[in-house]
Amino acid sequence: MRFLCFIVFAWACAPLYGQESAWSVRNYSAIDGLPQSQVNMLLEDNNGYLWIGTHGGGLARFDGRSFKVYTTLDGMLSNIVTHLKLDARQDLWLVHPRGVSRFDGVRFTNFVQPGAAANAHKVRRLFEVGDTLFMLSSPGHLGKIYNDSVYYWSKPLPDGKLALYSHRMPDGRTLLYANDSSFRLMNTANQTPISHKGTFSRLKEVFNLNQQVWITTDKGRFTIDFETGSFVPASLPVQNYILYSDTLNNVFWTRSLNTLIKARVNGEKVYRDTVLRDIDVTQVLVDSEGNTWFATHGRGLFKYYIQDFDRVTPEELNVVMAVHRDRQGVLWVGSMTEGLWSFREGKGRSYYNKANVYRNAVNSIAEAPDGTLWRDH
Repeated sequence: MRFLCFIVFAWACAPLYGQESAWSVRNYSAIDGLPQSQVNMLLEDNNGYLWIGTHGGGLARFDGRSFKVYTTLDGMLSNIVTHLKLDARQDLWLVHPRGVSRFDGVRFTNFVQPGAAANAHKVRRLFEVGDTLFMLSSPGHLGKIYNDSVYYWSKPLPDGKLALYSHRMPDGRTLLYANDSSFRLMNTANQTPISHKGTFSRLKEVFNLNQQVWITTDKGRFTIDFETGSFVPASLPVQNYILYSDTLNNVFWTRSLNTLIKARVNGEKVYRDTVLRDIDVTQVLVDSEGNTWFATHGRGLFKYYIQDFDRVTPEELNVVMAVHRDRQGVLWVGSMTEGLWSFREGKGRSYYNKANVYRNAVNSIAEAPDGTLWRDH
């Protein structure tokens, strides 16, 4: 044993890696049991199951370990699932090219569009108003299912307009965007139009933030005041297309071409982190455990999550031979080739002997009763 001399031959300060959570990305594909690489939609139910609608592989349920796959062999109408919806009873509704299926956890009930109209009026989205399920078709018509009976497949809005887009608001209500440049709150009584003519010309995106509905237009961003029926100018430092706003973690998931970017906003500053490159992300979902899921067009399913273990030393400390925390709370780490390191209050300091490189192997660290540290090298 030799007395540890606190002569710093060369030192550097570095951030302690374990101060922030380390995130990992995992890709699930056919080899993991995912039935198809093109994922159209994700949804989490009240039991924590992740439901995955694919473009030809049917429906998959993921429990965190394995996938259970449902197809037409189980009673589904089609193996192409373009949209998913959970109703108030937690029954799962699936949209197919020529109709919809309802899954109650045991069996599938199918609703098929009649005749040639099915090709011209493909269902795009489902939303629930009270105890009634509505279907939004590609021309902008509405369908209605009540008590497992189809009342109609294709009708325009009550005033004859077409619904081009539907959006679920933070309070659970459905907002429709019609071909007369108006937004309408969907309820059992009527659809109240709020026109944007004279305010902006082109709608680019709709998203929820801080219990409000935000829109991005050719004239900038606005929030919608449903009490006054007006559009209030608003701004965000995030410039890219917003796929999802995670208000819990103050994160915006944005897209620039086929690059997925995580943007954290602190005041007017934006901290960006590129998560996926050259991948077409179709949906972002944050589950009840804080994991973030990405559905992709052809690359399967991605999970973005916090690692169970964090690295607390820099990358150059690949071979750690000794660890000791002294009475003052300082963490001392001895390496095979990189000398001795100390970590205090989020900062790392390196003690490296450039003159005598052979002395940088630290095999053990001990502390004497008077606080003196000893090392074996």
